[in-house]
Amino acid sequence: MRTTRPMDSFYYWDWPLTLLRLPLRLTGYGQQPPFTDIRFPVLFIRCPLDRIATTASFEQTLRQRADCIVHMTANPHWFPEQRSAEVLEFVRSFLTR
Repeated sequence: MRTTRPMDSFYYWDWPLTLLRLPLRLTGYGQQPPFTDIRFPVLFIRCPLDRIATTASFEQTLRQRADCIVHMTANPHWFPEQRSAEVLEFVRSFLTR
């Protein structure tokens, strides 16, 4: 028996509302602030091209904490599995802190 995902029906009914919501979203109405209430150490490894819009305040919050590490790689686009030696080096240093 095949089941459908809830997103399938939501997507088709929701797209007309996007046209109504777009002007409000462009003016900032309804946008949520980025989640920066983090109570645990974070190792954040990212390449500059893969950053999202809310990452700036997230990164700033992490940089202000002594128990978090933010590392921007020089690689243009990558996944942690592709550069395991580089990632493991930072994981080891993060865990020994």
